[in-house]
Amino acid sequence: MRPRGPYLELRMIDAQPGPDWIVPVAVAAALLDHPAAAAAADAALEPLWDTARADDLYRRAATAALRDGPLAAAALACFTAARDAQGDPAIAAAVDRFTESFVARARTRADDLVSRTA
Repeated sequence: MRPRGPYLELRMIDAQPGPDWIVPVAVAAALLDHPAAAAAADAALEPLWDTARADDLYRRAATAALRDGPLAAAALACFTAARDAQGDPAIAAAVDRFTESFVARARTRADDLVSRTA
């Protein structure tokens, strides 16, 4: 995600296979717009900001991703909060499937690509 003028650009949506494009949209929308989900995200991220600088967190996210325990815990809390904020059961189910398949297992789509080529 990056700022692009008056809006935010989510650069991963078109990289999601099949119907999973809805997951990053739903998670971002919930964390930015739903008060309870936003508060849960703030609470999950606060310990990270208290113990590391932004550049360190960016490096850890880029190199270790969800293998970094504190980042994985924050991601799981954010995805859970986003799922709980969904009003549409189908979208909540998609977020839940993605969370169980990837975030809760500390895996990313990149892990799947690496395992296919190994």
